Amino acid sequence: MNRTAIINYGVGNVLSIKRSLDYLGMKSIITNDKKKIKDCSHLILPGVGAFSSAMKLLKEGGLDQVIKDFANTGKPVLGICLGMQLLFEESYEFGKWKGLNILPGKVTKINIKNENIPIVGWFKIKSKNKNFLEKYDGKYLYLVHSYECRPKRKKDEIGIYRINKNKILCAVKNKNILGFQFHPEKSSFDGLQILKDFCNL
Repeated sequence: MNRTAIINYGVGNVLSIKRSLDYLGMKSIITNDKKKIKDCSHLILPGVGAFSSAMKLLKEGGLDQVIKDFANTGKPVLGICLGMQLLFEESYEFGKWKGLNILPGKVTKINIKNENIPIVGWFKIKSKNKNFLEKYDGKYLYLVHSYECRPKRKKDEIGIYRINKNKILCAVKNKNILGFQFHPEKSSFDGLQILKDFCNL
């Protein structure tokens, strides 16, 4: 039976994700219990706020290794917003910080001339590499972020959006690992369907 563990480490919008999954009829739990996480079929790592603080909390609770071990089982893992950024090797947010190192690449400040940062709003998503988001090509999803992920492997990039002529990455996938910079739980019907698709992997 599918059940999703929503990692509770103090910096995620866990309740809105849980309510979304409940609405979809998907079984889930909000937890930081290592055994309960291990016993689940799917894992969601949410997150808002600072990269360094989030990594510190994950390490203090021993959840960093739990997430890595879960990823190594081949079961589906999804990082949302800051949770996506934490999947990478390192971030340059107010310094240089090590991430979970599940996906190769780094996180850097968005640098777009004459554009207010953080970027906030609904943007049209363009899918890449004929992957998980292909059927959502052209849909509008909600984003709020100041930093962007830069994977080492271009094939991991599955979704972008544009501001003027600038392309910004908003989704990655490598095998069982997914990352969304957008908030599916705040992106109306299409966002909910994306969450449902993840839970059905």
